[in-house]
Amino acid sequence: MTEPLPPIKLPLLGVELDSGDVNIFPTVADAQSYIESYDLATWQVFDANGLLMSVSSNGEAKPVTVRPTGERDKNSLRKFIEQNLEVLGNKAATERAKLESILK
Repeated sequence: MTEPLPPIKLPLLGVELDSGDVNIFPTVADAQSYIESYDLATWQVFDANGLLMSVSSNGEAKPVTVRPTGERDKNSLRKFIEQNLEVLGNKAATERAKLESILK
């Protein structure tokens, strides 16, 4: 019997690996509608507790699916957020406040 997956804690944080940008998605549906199926390899998605999400699609121009994997990687999530905060500096105060609250 398999273990049940832990619940997802919103928001989701999508890291664009090629740029290092961290995108905040209030819902799973928001992440699925924003991430393009041709671009899956450049994304890593976490919930607010560091739960890794799988990002997949059945082909280019097909809907994207975001699901929990059951694995956690809080250290990577923290690293991505801290790097993104350095880039943001004092810009985007609302986004900065959301990201800082997740680090706590």
